[in-house]
Order: sequence, then C-alpha cells, then structure tokens
Amino acid sequence: VFSQSRSGTTDNRITIRGFGARGAGDRSNAGNLRGIRILVDGIPETEPDGRTSLDNVDLSSYASLEVLRSNASTLYGSAAGGVISLHSNTNFTDPFVSAFSRFGSFGFMKNTISAGAANSSSHIFANFSTTSFDGYREHSKSSTGNANLFIQTKLSDHTNLNVIASAASNIFRFPGPQTFSQFQSDPLKADSTYTARDEHRFNRVGKFAVVIEHEIAEGHSIGGSVYLQPKLLTRSERSTWREFNRYSVGSSGKYSWLEHLSPTSTNNVLAGFDQQYQDGTIQFFVLGQGASRGTLAASLAAGKAQSKSEAASNVGMYFQDEFVTGDLTLILGGRYDILRYKYEDFFGIAASDKAEFTAFTPKFAAGYKLGKDHSLYAAYGGGLEAPAFNEVDPPDSALIVKYGGIYNPNAAFNPILKPAKSTSIEFGAKGISGFDGALAALSYDAAVFMINITGDIIPWNGGSFYFTAGKTRRIGAEFALAAYTDFGLSLRSAFTYMDAKYVEYENQLGTFNDNKQSGIPSFFGTLKLRYDFDFGLYAEAEMNHVGEYYADDRNDKLPGGNPDPNTNSLAPAYTLFDLTAGFSHTIGDALDLKLYAGMANLTDQKYVSSVFINGTNNKYFESGMPRNFVGGVSLSYRFTK
Repeated sequence: VFSQSRSGTTDNRITIRGFGARGAGDRSNAGNLRGIRILVDGIPETEPDGRTSLDNVDLSSYASLEVLRSNASTLYGSAAGGVISLHSNTNFTDPFVSAFSRFGSFGFMKNTISAGAANSSSHIFANFSTTSFDGYREHSKSSTGNANLFIQTKLSDHTNLNVIASAASNIFRFPGPQTFSQFQSDPLKADSTYTARDEHRFNRVGKFAVVIEHEIAEGHSIGGSVYLQPKLLTRSERSTWREFNRYSVGSSGKYSWLEHLSPTSTNNVLAGFDQQYQDGTIQFFVLGQGASRGTLAASLAAGKAQSKSEAASNVGMYFQDEFVTGDLTLILGGRYDILRYKYEDFFGIAASDKAEFTAFTPKFAAGYKLGKDHSLYAAYGGGLEAPAFNEVDPPDSALIVKYGGIYNPNAAFNPILKPAKSTSIEFGAKGISGFDGALAALSYDAAVFMINITGDIIPWNGGSFYFTAGKTRRIGAEFALAAYTDFGLSLRSAFTYMDAKYVEYENQLGTFNDNKQSGIPSFFGTLKLRYDFDFGLYAEAEMNHVGEYYADDRNDKLPGGNPDPNTNSLAPAYTLFDLTAGFSHTIGDALDLKLYAGMANLTDQKYVSSVFINGTNNKYFESGMPRNFVGGVSLSYRFTK
C-alpha cells in the first residue's frame, strides 16, 4: 500500500499495486481514491462510481483494519485495486472514557475523546475528535471535526444487530501544484492562481446504517444492511463556486451455507447482492468578491451558471464457493455489475443524458497449508474499475471521432470512455515461526503478481477529460518480514517492486507504448526498528524510501534519456528518517497514561509528497512536509467492577 498526503492533510491518495494512482488534476478532489473500496464496519464509504473521500473516516475511532490486495472485485464490485476495511473499537469489557491530545509543528492539534460501555450482550462506542493544521505550505490550512457512534448488540442467541452513525465537517485549502523548477527553488510556496481563487473544499457529510446477521439454522445464515449518507459539499474551484447537495442510499444482502462434508472437509457457499444509489443537485456560480459565491445574475452574464443533477447507481450480484479438504482450500466465484449514470441539465444545455456499463468478474484461488503456521497460495481474478462521474466529461469532437466515437453536441458523457477491466495472477507464501532462543518469532509475507488491464482510465489536460488506454501491464513483487526477540527488540519491514508500463497507449500527443505509467514508483519500502523496555518505555526508528516516478505519460525524456528540464515530470526518489519514543503506565488499577514524542523527516529532506497526473503547464508537484515535531498524551479511565 502506497499512501501520499496532499499538503500534510488527511486528503490522501492511496494506491494498491498501482490502482488509485490517478487523480482529477486541477480539481479540489484530486486526492480522492479510485479503484479501491473503503468499508467501515461493512458499510461502503466508496460512492457508486468508485470514488472515495475520507471525509467521514477518523482512524481514532477504529480498532483494526484489513487490506485485501487486488482480486477484490468479485465480492466488492468496483474494487480492482483491493479493499481497505476498518472495524470499530469493541475490544473492551469494562466501561471506559479516554482523552487523547496530539500536537506538533505548523500548528497541528488533534483532540479526541472516546467512551465505551459493555455488558454480556452489547457494546457501545462513541468518539469525537477535532483537528486543526495551519499547513506547512502557503494556502494549505485545514480543520476537521468527526463524531462516531457504534452500537453492537445481540438480539438473541442467533441474531446480531449493529447500528452505526457518524458525521463530519471539514475544510481544506489547496496550494496547488508546482513545476519542477518552482519545487526546487521554493517548495512551500502556493500557486498564485490557487491563492487568488481561494481554492478550497468545505464538506459536511453524515451516515446512518443498520446491519443485521441471523443464523437460520446450523450452518445457514443470512445478513443484510441498509444505510443513508447525506452530503453537503462546497468548493471554490477553477474560477467557479460549486455547491453539491447529495444523498446516497444503499443496501446489501447475503446468504451463507456452511456444510461439513467430513471430519476434514467443509464447503461454504456465499451468495448476495449490494446496491447503491446517489443523486442530488449541483449548482455553479461565478466567483464573487473575495473568491466568494457570486450572484446568479453575474454568473449568467459570465456564462458560469449551471444547475444540474448527477445520479449514479450500482447493482451487483455475486456468488462464491469455498471448499476445504485437509490442508487444501479452493475458492471459485463470480460477480455481475450494472452501473448507470444519469445527467440532467436544468438550464437545458444538454437536457439529459444516460450511460450504462456492465461487467462480469471471475475469481479462482487455491491455498495449501504447510503445517500449522505456513501456507502457499495462488489466485486468478478479474477486476472492474468504472470511470468516476467527474471523469466522463467529453473531449472535443475531433478526438471523439479520431478514436472511434460518435460525436453528439448535446452529450454529457465521453462516448470513447469505458470501464477498465483487469485480470491478475498472483502467487504467494506467508507464515510465522517461533523459536526458543534470542530470536522469539519470525513472520513473512511474499507475493509476485502480474496484472493486465484493458481500457485503463487515464487523466489528461489536468483531468478535464480522460482517455482509455489500450493495454497496460504491471508486474511486481512484494515482501514483508518481521522479527521479534525475547529481549524487546523488533524489526518490521515491507518492500514493493513493480514495473508498470503502457503496452498500447495513444492519445492526441503521440504513441506512448512501453512508457512507464504515471504516478507509480517502481520501488518503495519501509523499515522499522523498535525497542521495548521493561518499564513501559519504547523507542522506534523508521526509514521510508520511495523511488522515482513520472507524473506525465510522456515521461518527458530527451533522446539521451535524461529528463527534459523544461517539461520535467520526474518525481525524484527520496528517503525519510523518523524517530519516536513513548511511555505507557497504569496508575492504580484503572487509569492508563500514555505519552509519545517524535521527529519526522530528520534530515529535512526536500521531496515530492504527491503529484497531479498529466497536469497542465508542466505543473505536477506537491512538496512534502519539512522536518517536523509531533507529540501526544492520552489518559484512559476504566470503570472496573
């Protein structure tokens, strides 16, 4: 998993095996995730068109997360890159209340208060946090507020019910991208156009969901969920003031049949569906004085006024069979998706338009256990990644005709843009071994994979429209190793190498066969060394390395192979070093105290933290945070019996 922070805020771009690398260029939601599905307690944060914003995700609310690397479309729909699933905190038996304050350089402050109560049949967890950050770049100030409530209760011996409610409000200001020369001379300076337009995003979002699971009989269970997600989104973006009033409703249902065929063999059949529908109004206005919302009259006179709606729906049906006999596991599954877009322009420019995408994705996997703690596996899977709604705008007529489309002046959707379909093959091994000597345990996770993609979705001209690449291919290897000693020293590491190239790709600027895919480093890795002392103190050193990568499909090279200084889109490789120390202590029987302090980017490395894929005017780079300090203190009181 490769995570990039835009200007140090929680507006992150996350990629898994290259999926999710693209953004929307000169748009305030450029950091939104693509091709990766985010689930919170089983409820998708991902919208029907495959976009995900992390506005309503606060990691202090969750006890754990799982990552599924690719091969995830069969059960989860538009998730060719994988799934990140977060789970609320229910790992407590006694009622508690806790407060956590974090603070650091550049005006960073996060305050969190949490409380939980539990009995033999129920858990209730509530969390509220506020975060403020002045920003290390010009025009990058941000603030967020998150509230979460999770109720888990056992209605009977065979029925479980979860109730989830959350709300968030946040505002992010964006400093914009830089050319390479600007990045080198003053990486903290904002783009003057972004500052003049006060480019920002102000979002207020909420969620209410109910999840129920019921055991019908031994080996037979059903489950389902319903949820509502309202959103009020305001943006100053590309010389217009934009207001989005959205609501999303969804549901899911599943059936599981676990059959014990013999003392060593079982078969588990899983079948289900999920659906999402999102709709709402969108209004555009001209920017007024002070980059505020202009009047309707001024907007009409400037040709900036728009009033429209964008609706998206996704319905998916899936089936999976898992057969286990002895040490062998076989999995076979498939999914069929129907994705529909509908556009209505209330000013009558393009009265209405519709688009529909359908796809079937298969999956096959096999695993074999080598003893109790080691296993081998192989997997083949199909992936589906639909274009997001803000990626379907049509280019000019000449491009549509050139690439085989039919030009319609009233069309709202790009007729030459289709969903990306991928097939992935993966082989891997994982396990853990325990020892009696100084080395207490050693765990490993290794995988090699090849992903072939037809119709990869590529942003161009700053994301104003998107191409469909003919074919792309990613071949890679991942390796993670963790070692634990009996005297408190531990080492954890993870490394990824990936060769991501365009096999067949042509746009109006030329043919880019064999060029590297933008936004995907060939190598990145992390190494952590930690020592835990006997009296609650720990110290940790971390190294993160990211290899070079291009932000433009042209790869911007001169004939000699060096980057062109006039159009350079090569993000240089970098290595960061961090140090952290912490202390934890229990006072009496019920009060837990935790302290930590750390220094990040010890060498004050100048580096690129994120890029605009195929940006305009050779502006691609968003610089990373200089050397900075962070610290925190938490108190938690348990109401023991």
